[in-house]
Amino acid sequence: MSKSVTNLQKTCLLWQQRLRLMDWKVKIRLVKFSELGEAVARIEPDLDSKTAVMLLLCAEDFEAEIDPDFPMTYEGLIVHELLHLHFYPLTMETKEPVLAEEQAIECITDALLFGYKK
Repeated sequence: MSKSVTNLQKTCLLWQQRLRLMDWKVKIRLVKFSELGEAVARIEPDLDSKTAVMLLLCAEDFEAEIDPDFPMTYEGLIVHELLHLHFYPLTMETKEPVLAEEQAIECITDALLFGYKK
């Protein structure tokens, strides 16, 4: 699943357009699992400057973290993290992750990527 940062940045730009987040400047960095802790991705936004750094698990570590019951793709991670930018103004005061926010973002990501299936 080797992806270059350039290709991931293009995917990010495409989804920024689709999600109406073109006013944000998002930079993608591929990082080792040790830098992310328990996560496979994280976005670090600055609301004042509308900039963000998106940390994605590097390809070597990404392969090791794939759970066959919960398939992930870089595109899915990018969409998920970008959606956090829409929720950020609502939840930026809380320091802990909000379960309801994560659940909503997961559902929206799946709907955007895979559509509703009966």
